[in-house]
Amino acid sequence: MHIEGRLWIDLYPVAGQVGRVNIQSSRPLQAAQIFEGKTAQEVLMQLPLLFSVCGIAQGTAAVRAFQQALAQVASIPVDAARALLVQMETAREHLWRILIDWPQFLEEPAEERHAAPLHSMLRTLRKALFMDGDGFSLQTELQVGQGALTDLIDTLDEMLTSLVFGCAPAQWLQIANPDGLSDWARREKTIAARLLQWVSRQGWQGLGAAESRSLPDLPEAELDRQLDAPGAGRFIAEPVWNDSTCETTPLARQSECTLIKLLSHSYGNGLLTRLVARLVELARIPATMRTLLEQPDTVYA
Repeated sequence: MHIEGRLWIDLYPVAGQVGRVNIQSSRPLQAAQIFEGKTAQEVLMQLPLLFSVCGIAQGTAAVRAFQQALAQVASIPVDAARALLVQMETAREHLWRILIDWPQFLEEPAEERHAAPLHSMLRTLRKALFMDGDGFSLQTELQVGQGALTDLIDTLDEMLTSLVFGCAPAQWLQIANPDGLSDWARREKTIAARLLQWVSRQGWQGLGAAESRSLPDLPEAELDRQLDAPGAGRFIAEPVWNDSTCETTPLARQSECTLIKLLSHSYGNGLLTRLVARLVELARIPATMRTLLEQPDTVYA
């Protein structure tokens, strides 16, 4: 059972262009009833299983919500371990889109065999971090396998090098401007490089550009007020903040990257900018995971 629901997007053409867009969500508002009458631990065990996308991130958010409600102080090492899981899950989701979806735009077969190992890598990471692989308990116990953690990050780095960037992710991140990006796309033969080159040849760099804003940090008191208000159902189904819809996408998270700023200046938040934002976020993950391992307050260093 999965509870994400769907988005229905209707485009209304006017004189050969999109004149109006209508977006509706089928997010099931009664999903919370699944957890009525259950203990915190039962909810934390079940909730990640209900999401086919980003279940780890959903579970992590749920644990933090329970800790806040119960006035529990989060353990820094355990928080760092869960952050490692979220990073690996993010890498899996991005790689899945790149290896399965992106080839279709070039009328090429999906690369399932390269994407398949990502699921087992995430399971291995959980076992290397937590007792019994359980990272979503209020009494989670760490069982850190330092060697396994390092090997997994190195394996991910190698996968990104061979399948996506054609060079080490850290090296790819040194691309500082659109000209450098174009040079990379012409030089490399990965699906990511060839898709960016194809988008540029079509003249579609700015396709889909529109006004939008990133979701800001939300004041907890105001968010609680919105969720407790009589119209909370509508807010949950179609959330707006200060009368605006807000992005929570890779582009929103990577908007301060110099390359993304330059692409945004030229093409707005159109197709090329969004594709590159996904690549930037993916390329940063191995270094982020290593930083989490090396934090002085964790038990991993």
